[in-house]
Amino acid sequence: MAYLKPMLLSRIAPQRPVREAKWGALARRRTGKALAMLLGLSAWTGSAGAAPLGARCASEEPAHELEAGESPRSGPQRSGPPRSGPQRLGPQDADQPAVVLAARTSLALVPFGPDLGDLDLRHRSYPRVAPQIESLPGVWRGRMEGWQEDMTDADSKVQFLAMRQALEALVDCEQSYERMQPASGRQREQYEESFALAHWLDWTWRDWIDRHDLAGTWLTSWSQNPSESVATRARALELLVAARHSDAEALLIHHAHQTDGDLRPYALVGMAHWPRQALDRFLARTYSASPNDPAVYALMRHRLQEHGKLHADAAQEMTPVLVQQLVQDDWQVAGRALLLLERFEPEERFEALMAAMPTVAQGVQEGRARWRILADMAEQLREITGRSMGADPRPWLTLYQRYHAGQTPLRVDADAEPGGISQSQFFGIGQVSDHVTFVIDVSGSMEAPFGTTGRSAYDEAIEQLIEYLRVAGDQAWFQVVTFSDGAKTAVSLRRAEARTLEAVRKQLKGKRPGGGTQLGAGVRRALKVNRPGRPGRGAHASDSIIVLCDGATIEGKAWAESLVNDPEFPQGLRFHCVQIGSAPAPAMKALARQTGGRFVRR
Repeated sequence: MAYLKPMLLSRIAPQRPVREAKWGALARRRTGKALAMLLGLSAWTGSAGAAPLGARCASEEPAHELEAGESPRSGPQRSGPPRSGPQRLGPQDADQPAVVLAARTSLALVPFGPDLGDLDLRHRSYPRVAPQIESLPGVWRGRMEGWQEDMTDADSKVQFLAMRQALEALVDCEQSYERMQPASGRQREQYEESFALAHWLDWTWRDWIDRHDLAGTWLTSWSQNPSESVATRARALELLVAARHSDAEALLIHHAHQTDGDLRPYALVGMAHWPRQALDRFLARTYSASPNDPAVYALMRHRLQEHGKLHADAAQEMTPVLVQQLVQDDWQVAGRALLLLERFEPEERFEALMAAMPTVAQGVQEGRARWRILADMAEQLREITGRSMGADPRPWLTLYQRYHAGQTPLRVDADAEPGGISQSQFFGIGQVSDHVTFVIDVSGSMEAPFGTTGRSAYDEAIEQLIEYLRVAGDQAWFQVVTFSDGAKTAVSLRRAEARTLEAVRKQLKGKRPGGGTQLGAGVRRALKVNRPGRPGRGAHASDSIIVLCDGATIEGKAWAESLVNDPEFPQGLRFHCVQIGSAPAPAMKALARQTGGRFVRR
């Protein structure tokens, strides 16, 4: 285990007598009152009073109400200014409340303008199966068995030291394996060993939280102690959230309220991974306060895509802001709102779409808004109601009036009524926009025959692309990127005029497929040539990208998810992906899913 940094090994408790001696040194290093830094709220927060966890703070509407089975911890409170110098909590402080929140830190979900920077939305995940301690390196087995033994000791000092060392070891283990590249040989072995150790420690901590009240108490205290490192405080908070500890919900809201606090981003990410009414309302109000903040948008998108619908009251508070975004002329802003709205309840979506659709249609008619936004609205209305009535808002408004008058149900059998948006198809992808970039696979496998057409897959792609653009009309704008071992712009940005389309057909047919399948290169090229800031692009930048690939790419889906979550990604952009063949296509599925587009297999 030489790859682990020396600090990690030095923090791990050896045999029991040494652990006792170390505790004595730790106790002697304490200066003043150990909890002054945590509980001296008059100096720390500028507030003269404090309210124990779960207590209602002075506000119009408390954010946290205890449910059945929850019980707030209470206990004597200490006050006074914090002493100078580093401070650590000791076991004699175990009778203190798990967390004390300043009265002025109201849990009333007051909106504020965040400045979050780049949020890491990853959720630390280990197998739920308990790891086997016999599978760990021998040098660790004795230490871990010693910690487990200490947790059965009646002496709270011994328990405290075991928990302290186990948390520090977990943080260091995770930092070690996250810096490693899981390659091959010894490096891969080291990565797997570090991951196994972190898995064991994570599982051990969750077990302790379930079985020992002190475990949750000390994690809560450490997460609140400014003298701890940010990594330690954040990991303590994450363990409480993962265990759904009774203190965790109020802790998340408390930390998220600290606009200049180190743990605020971690608290907001924790909220996005935990569907709870108070947390959903906090996220909704955070989004409403800063709807154009990319980090806040990514946070809300993750919450909805990964964990389902918001609680009803949170959705209600957020809906008016989404309507305001839908009617904006900026297609990226409107596209982001549509993507979030897809995860709302049908009735809420219907009301929001009907409130915005007439304004958007007027903007399209005047050349201010994008037709794609109107088409996306019509598609969502078709999904909600089962009716295909196109992008004209008038029949939808008639349906809206009849529905509210109780004369017709909101939903009928799917596609029971005729009248779709367009019959134009590209391998099953309908007319999604009039500003499109096509990303076409030109690898060697595209020379294979396509069905019974008598044409290769590549030739069929050319014919369907030309027909799609012909139906779209000469007011549509498009460009074509091709990829195999690399990527290039085969057709630069231009209008879909008849003479242009014939020249494009000849140009594309003049090149034959060959090489490998680097889908990532094609997608990144499309984003590069489509940047709105590029000269001549602005008003005609594509709001939709249609990808055609045989699926046999050299990449997995991780790069696609990372790409969409990048702060520089043009949020509101849609990827629609077509796979030819039966090979797995995780990257294309991820691109379509993450951006609200369609995935079609042919």
